[in-house]
Amino acid sequence: MAANSAAVFSWAWVVRRFRIASTRLAAVMLVLLAAVTEHSWSEDGWVDFGLEITGMTLVLIALIGRSWCTLYIAGRKDRVLVTEGPYALSRNPLYFFSFLGALGVAAGTETLTFICGVAALFAFYYPFVIREEEKKLLALHGAQFEEYRRTVPAFFPRWSAVRVFKEGQELVVNPRLFRKHLFSVVWFVIAFLLVHSFEWLHEIKLLPVYFHLY
Repeated sequence: MAANSAAVFSWAWVVRRFRIASTRLAAVMLVLLAAVTEHSWSEDGWVDFGLEITGMTLVLIALIGRSWCTLYIAGRKDRVLVTEGPYALSRNPLYFFSFLGALGVAAGTETLTFICGVAALFAFYYPFVIREEEKKLLALHGAQFEEYRRTVPAFFPRWSAVRVFKEGQELVVNPRLFRKHLFSVVWFVIAFLLVHSFEWLHEIKLLPVYFHLY
């Protein structure tokens, strides 16, 4: 029993301490793998085109969605319990839109393998991240957070509530934090353009191809 508790404690500490660093490391490793990978679909076929358009669409949704979330949390996160705007649809909309952005970047490789890999990484890792962050919110906001957790889903938005969700009349936004969050959003666009450019770099023989994936 004590060993299990120690393991849980250690994993929780790792999640809190290295969430951002581990996410960035995983992203870099996937991009490096994509650099030496080519899809197995016929060039300019319907699968190739469909994945490209899907990736562009998901990255655009992530760009808009994360910017929307930032309006509500810049300068307010932890200080108050944010339950308005996108946070009325999901308790973790920032992670949800990040998930869509990551899938969009993966689709930029025009392979289903990378899409499934990114989805699996999120499914394995981010439930721990959310659990640890919600422990902190529960300690800070008590019964208010309990009620919020009871009525709003943890990750996937409750789209049935779109017509009645709260937006608030005005927001106090920290410009520095807002700018910082917006800069982080741009990385989805940069990553998509980068992985999509690998196809051209393979064609002109500037990058080797070691793997062909579907």
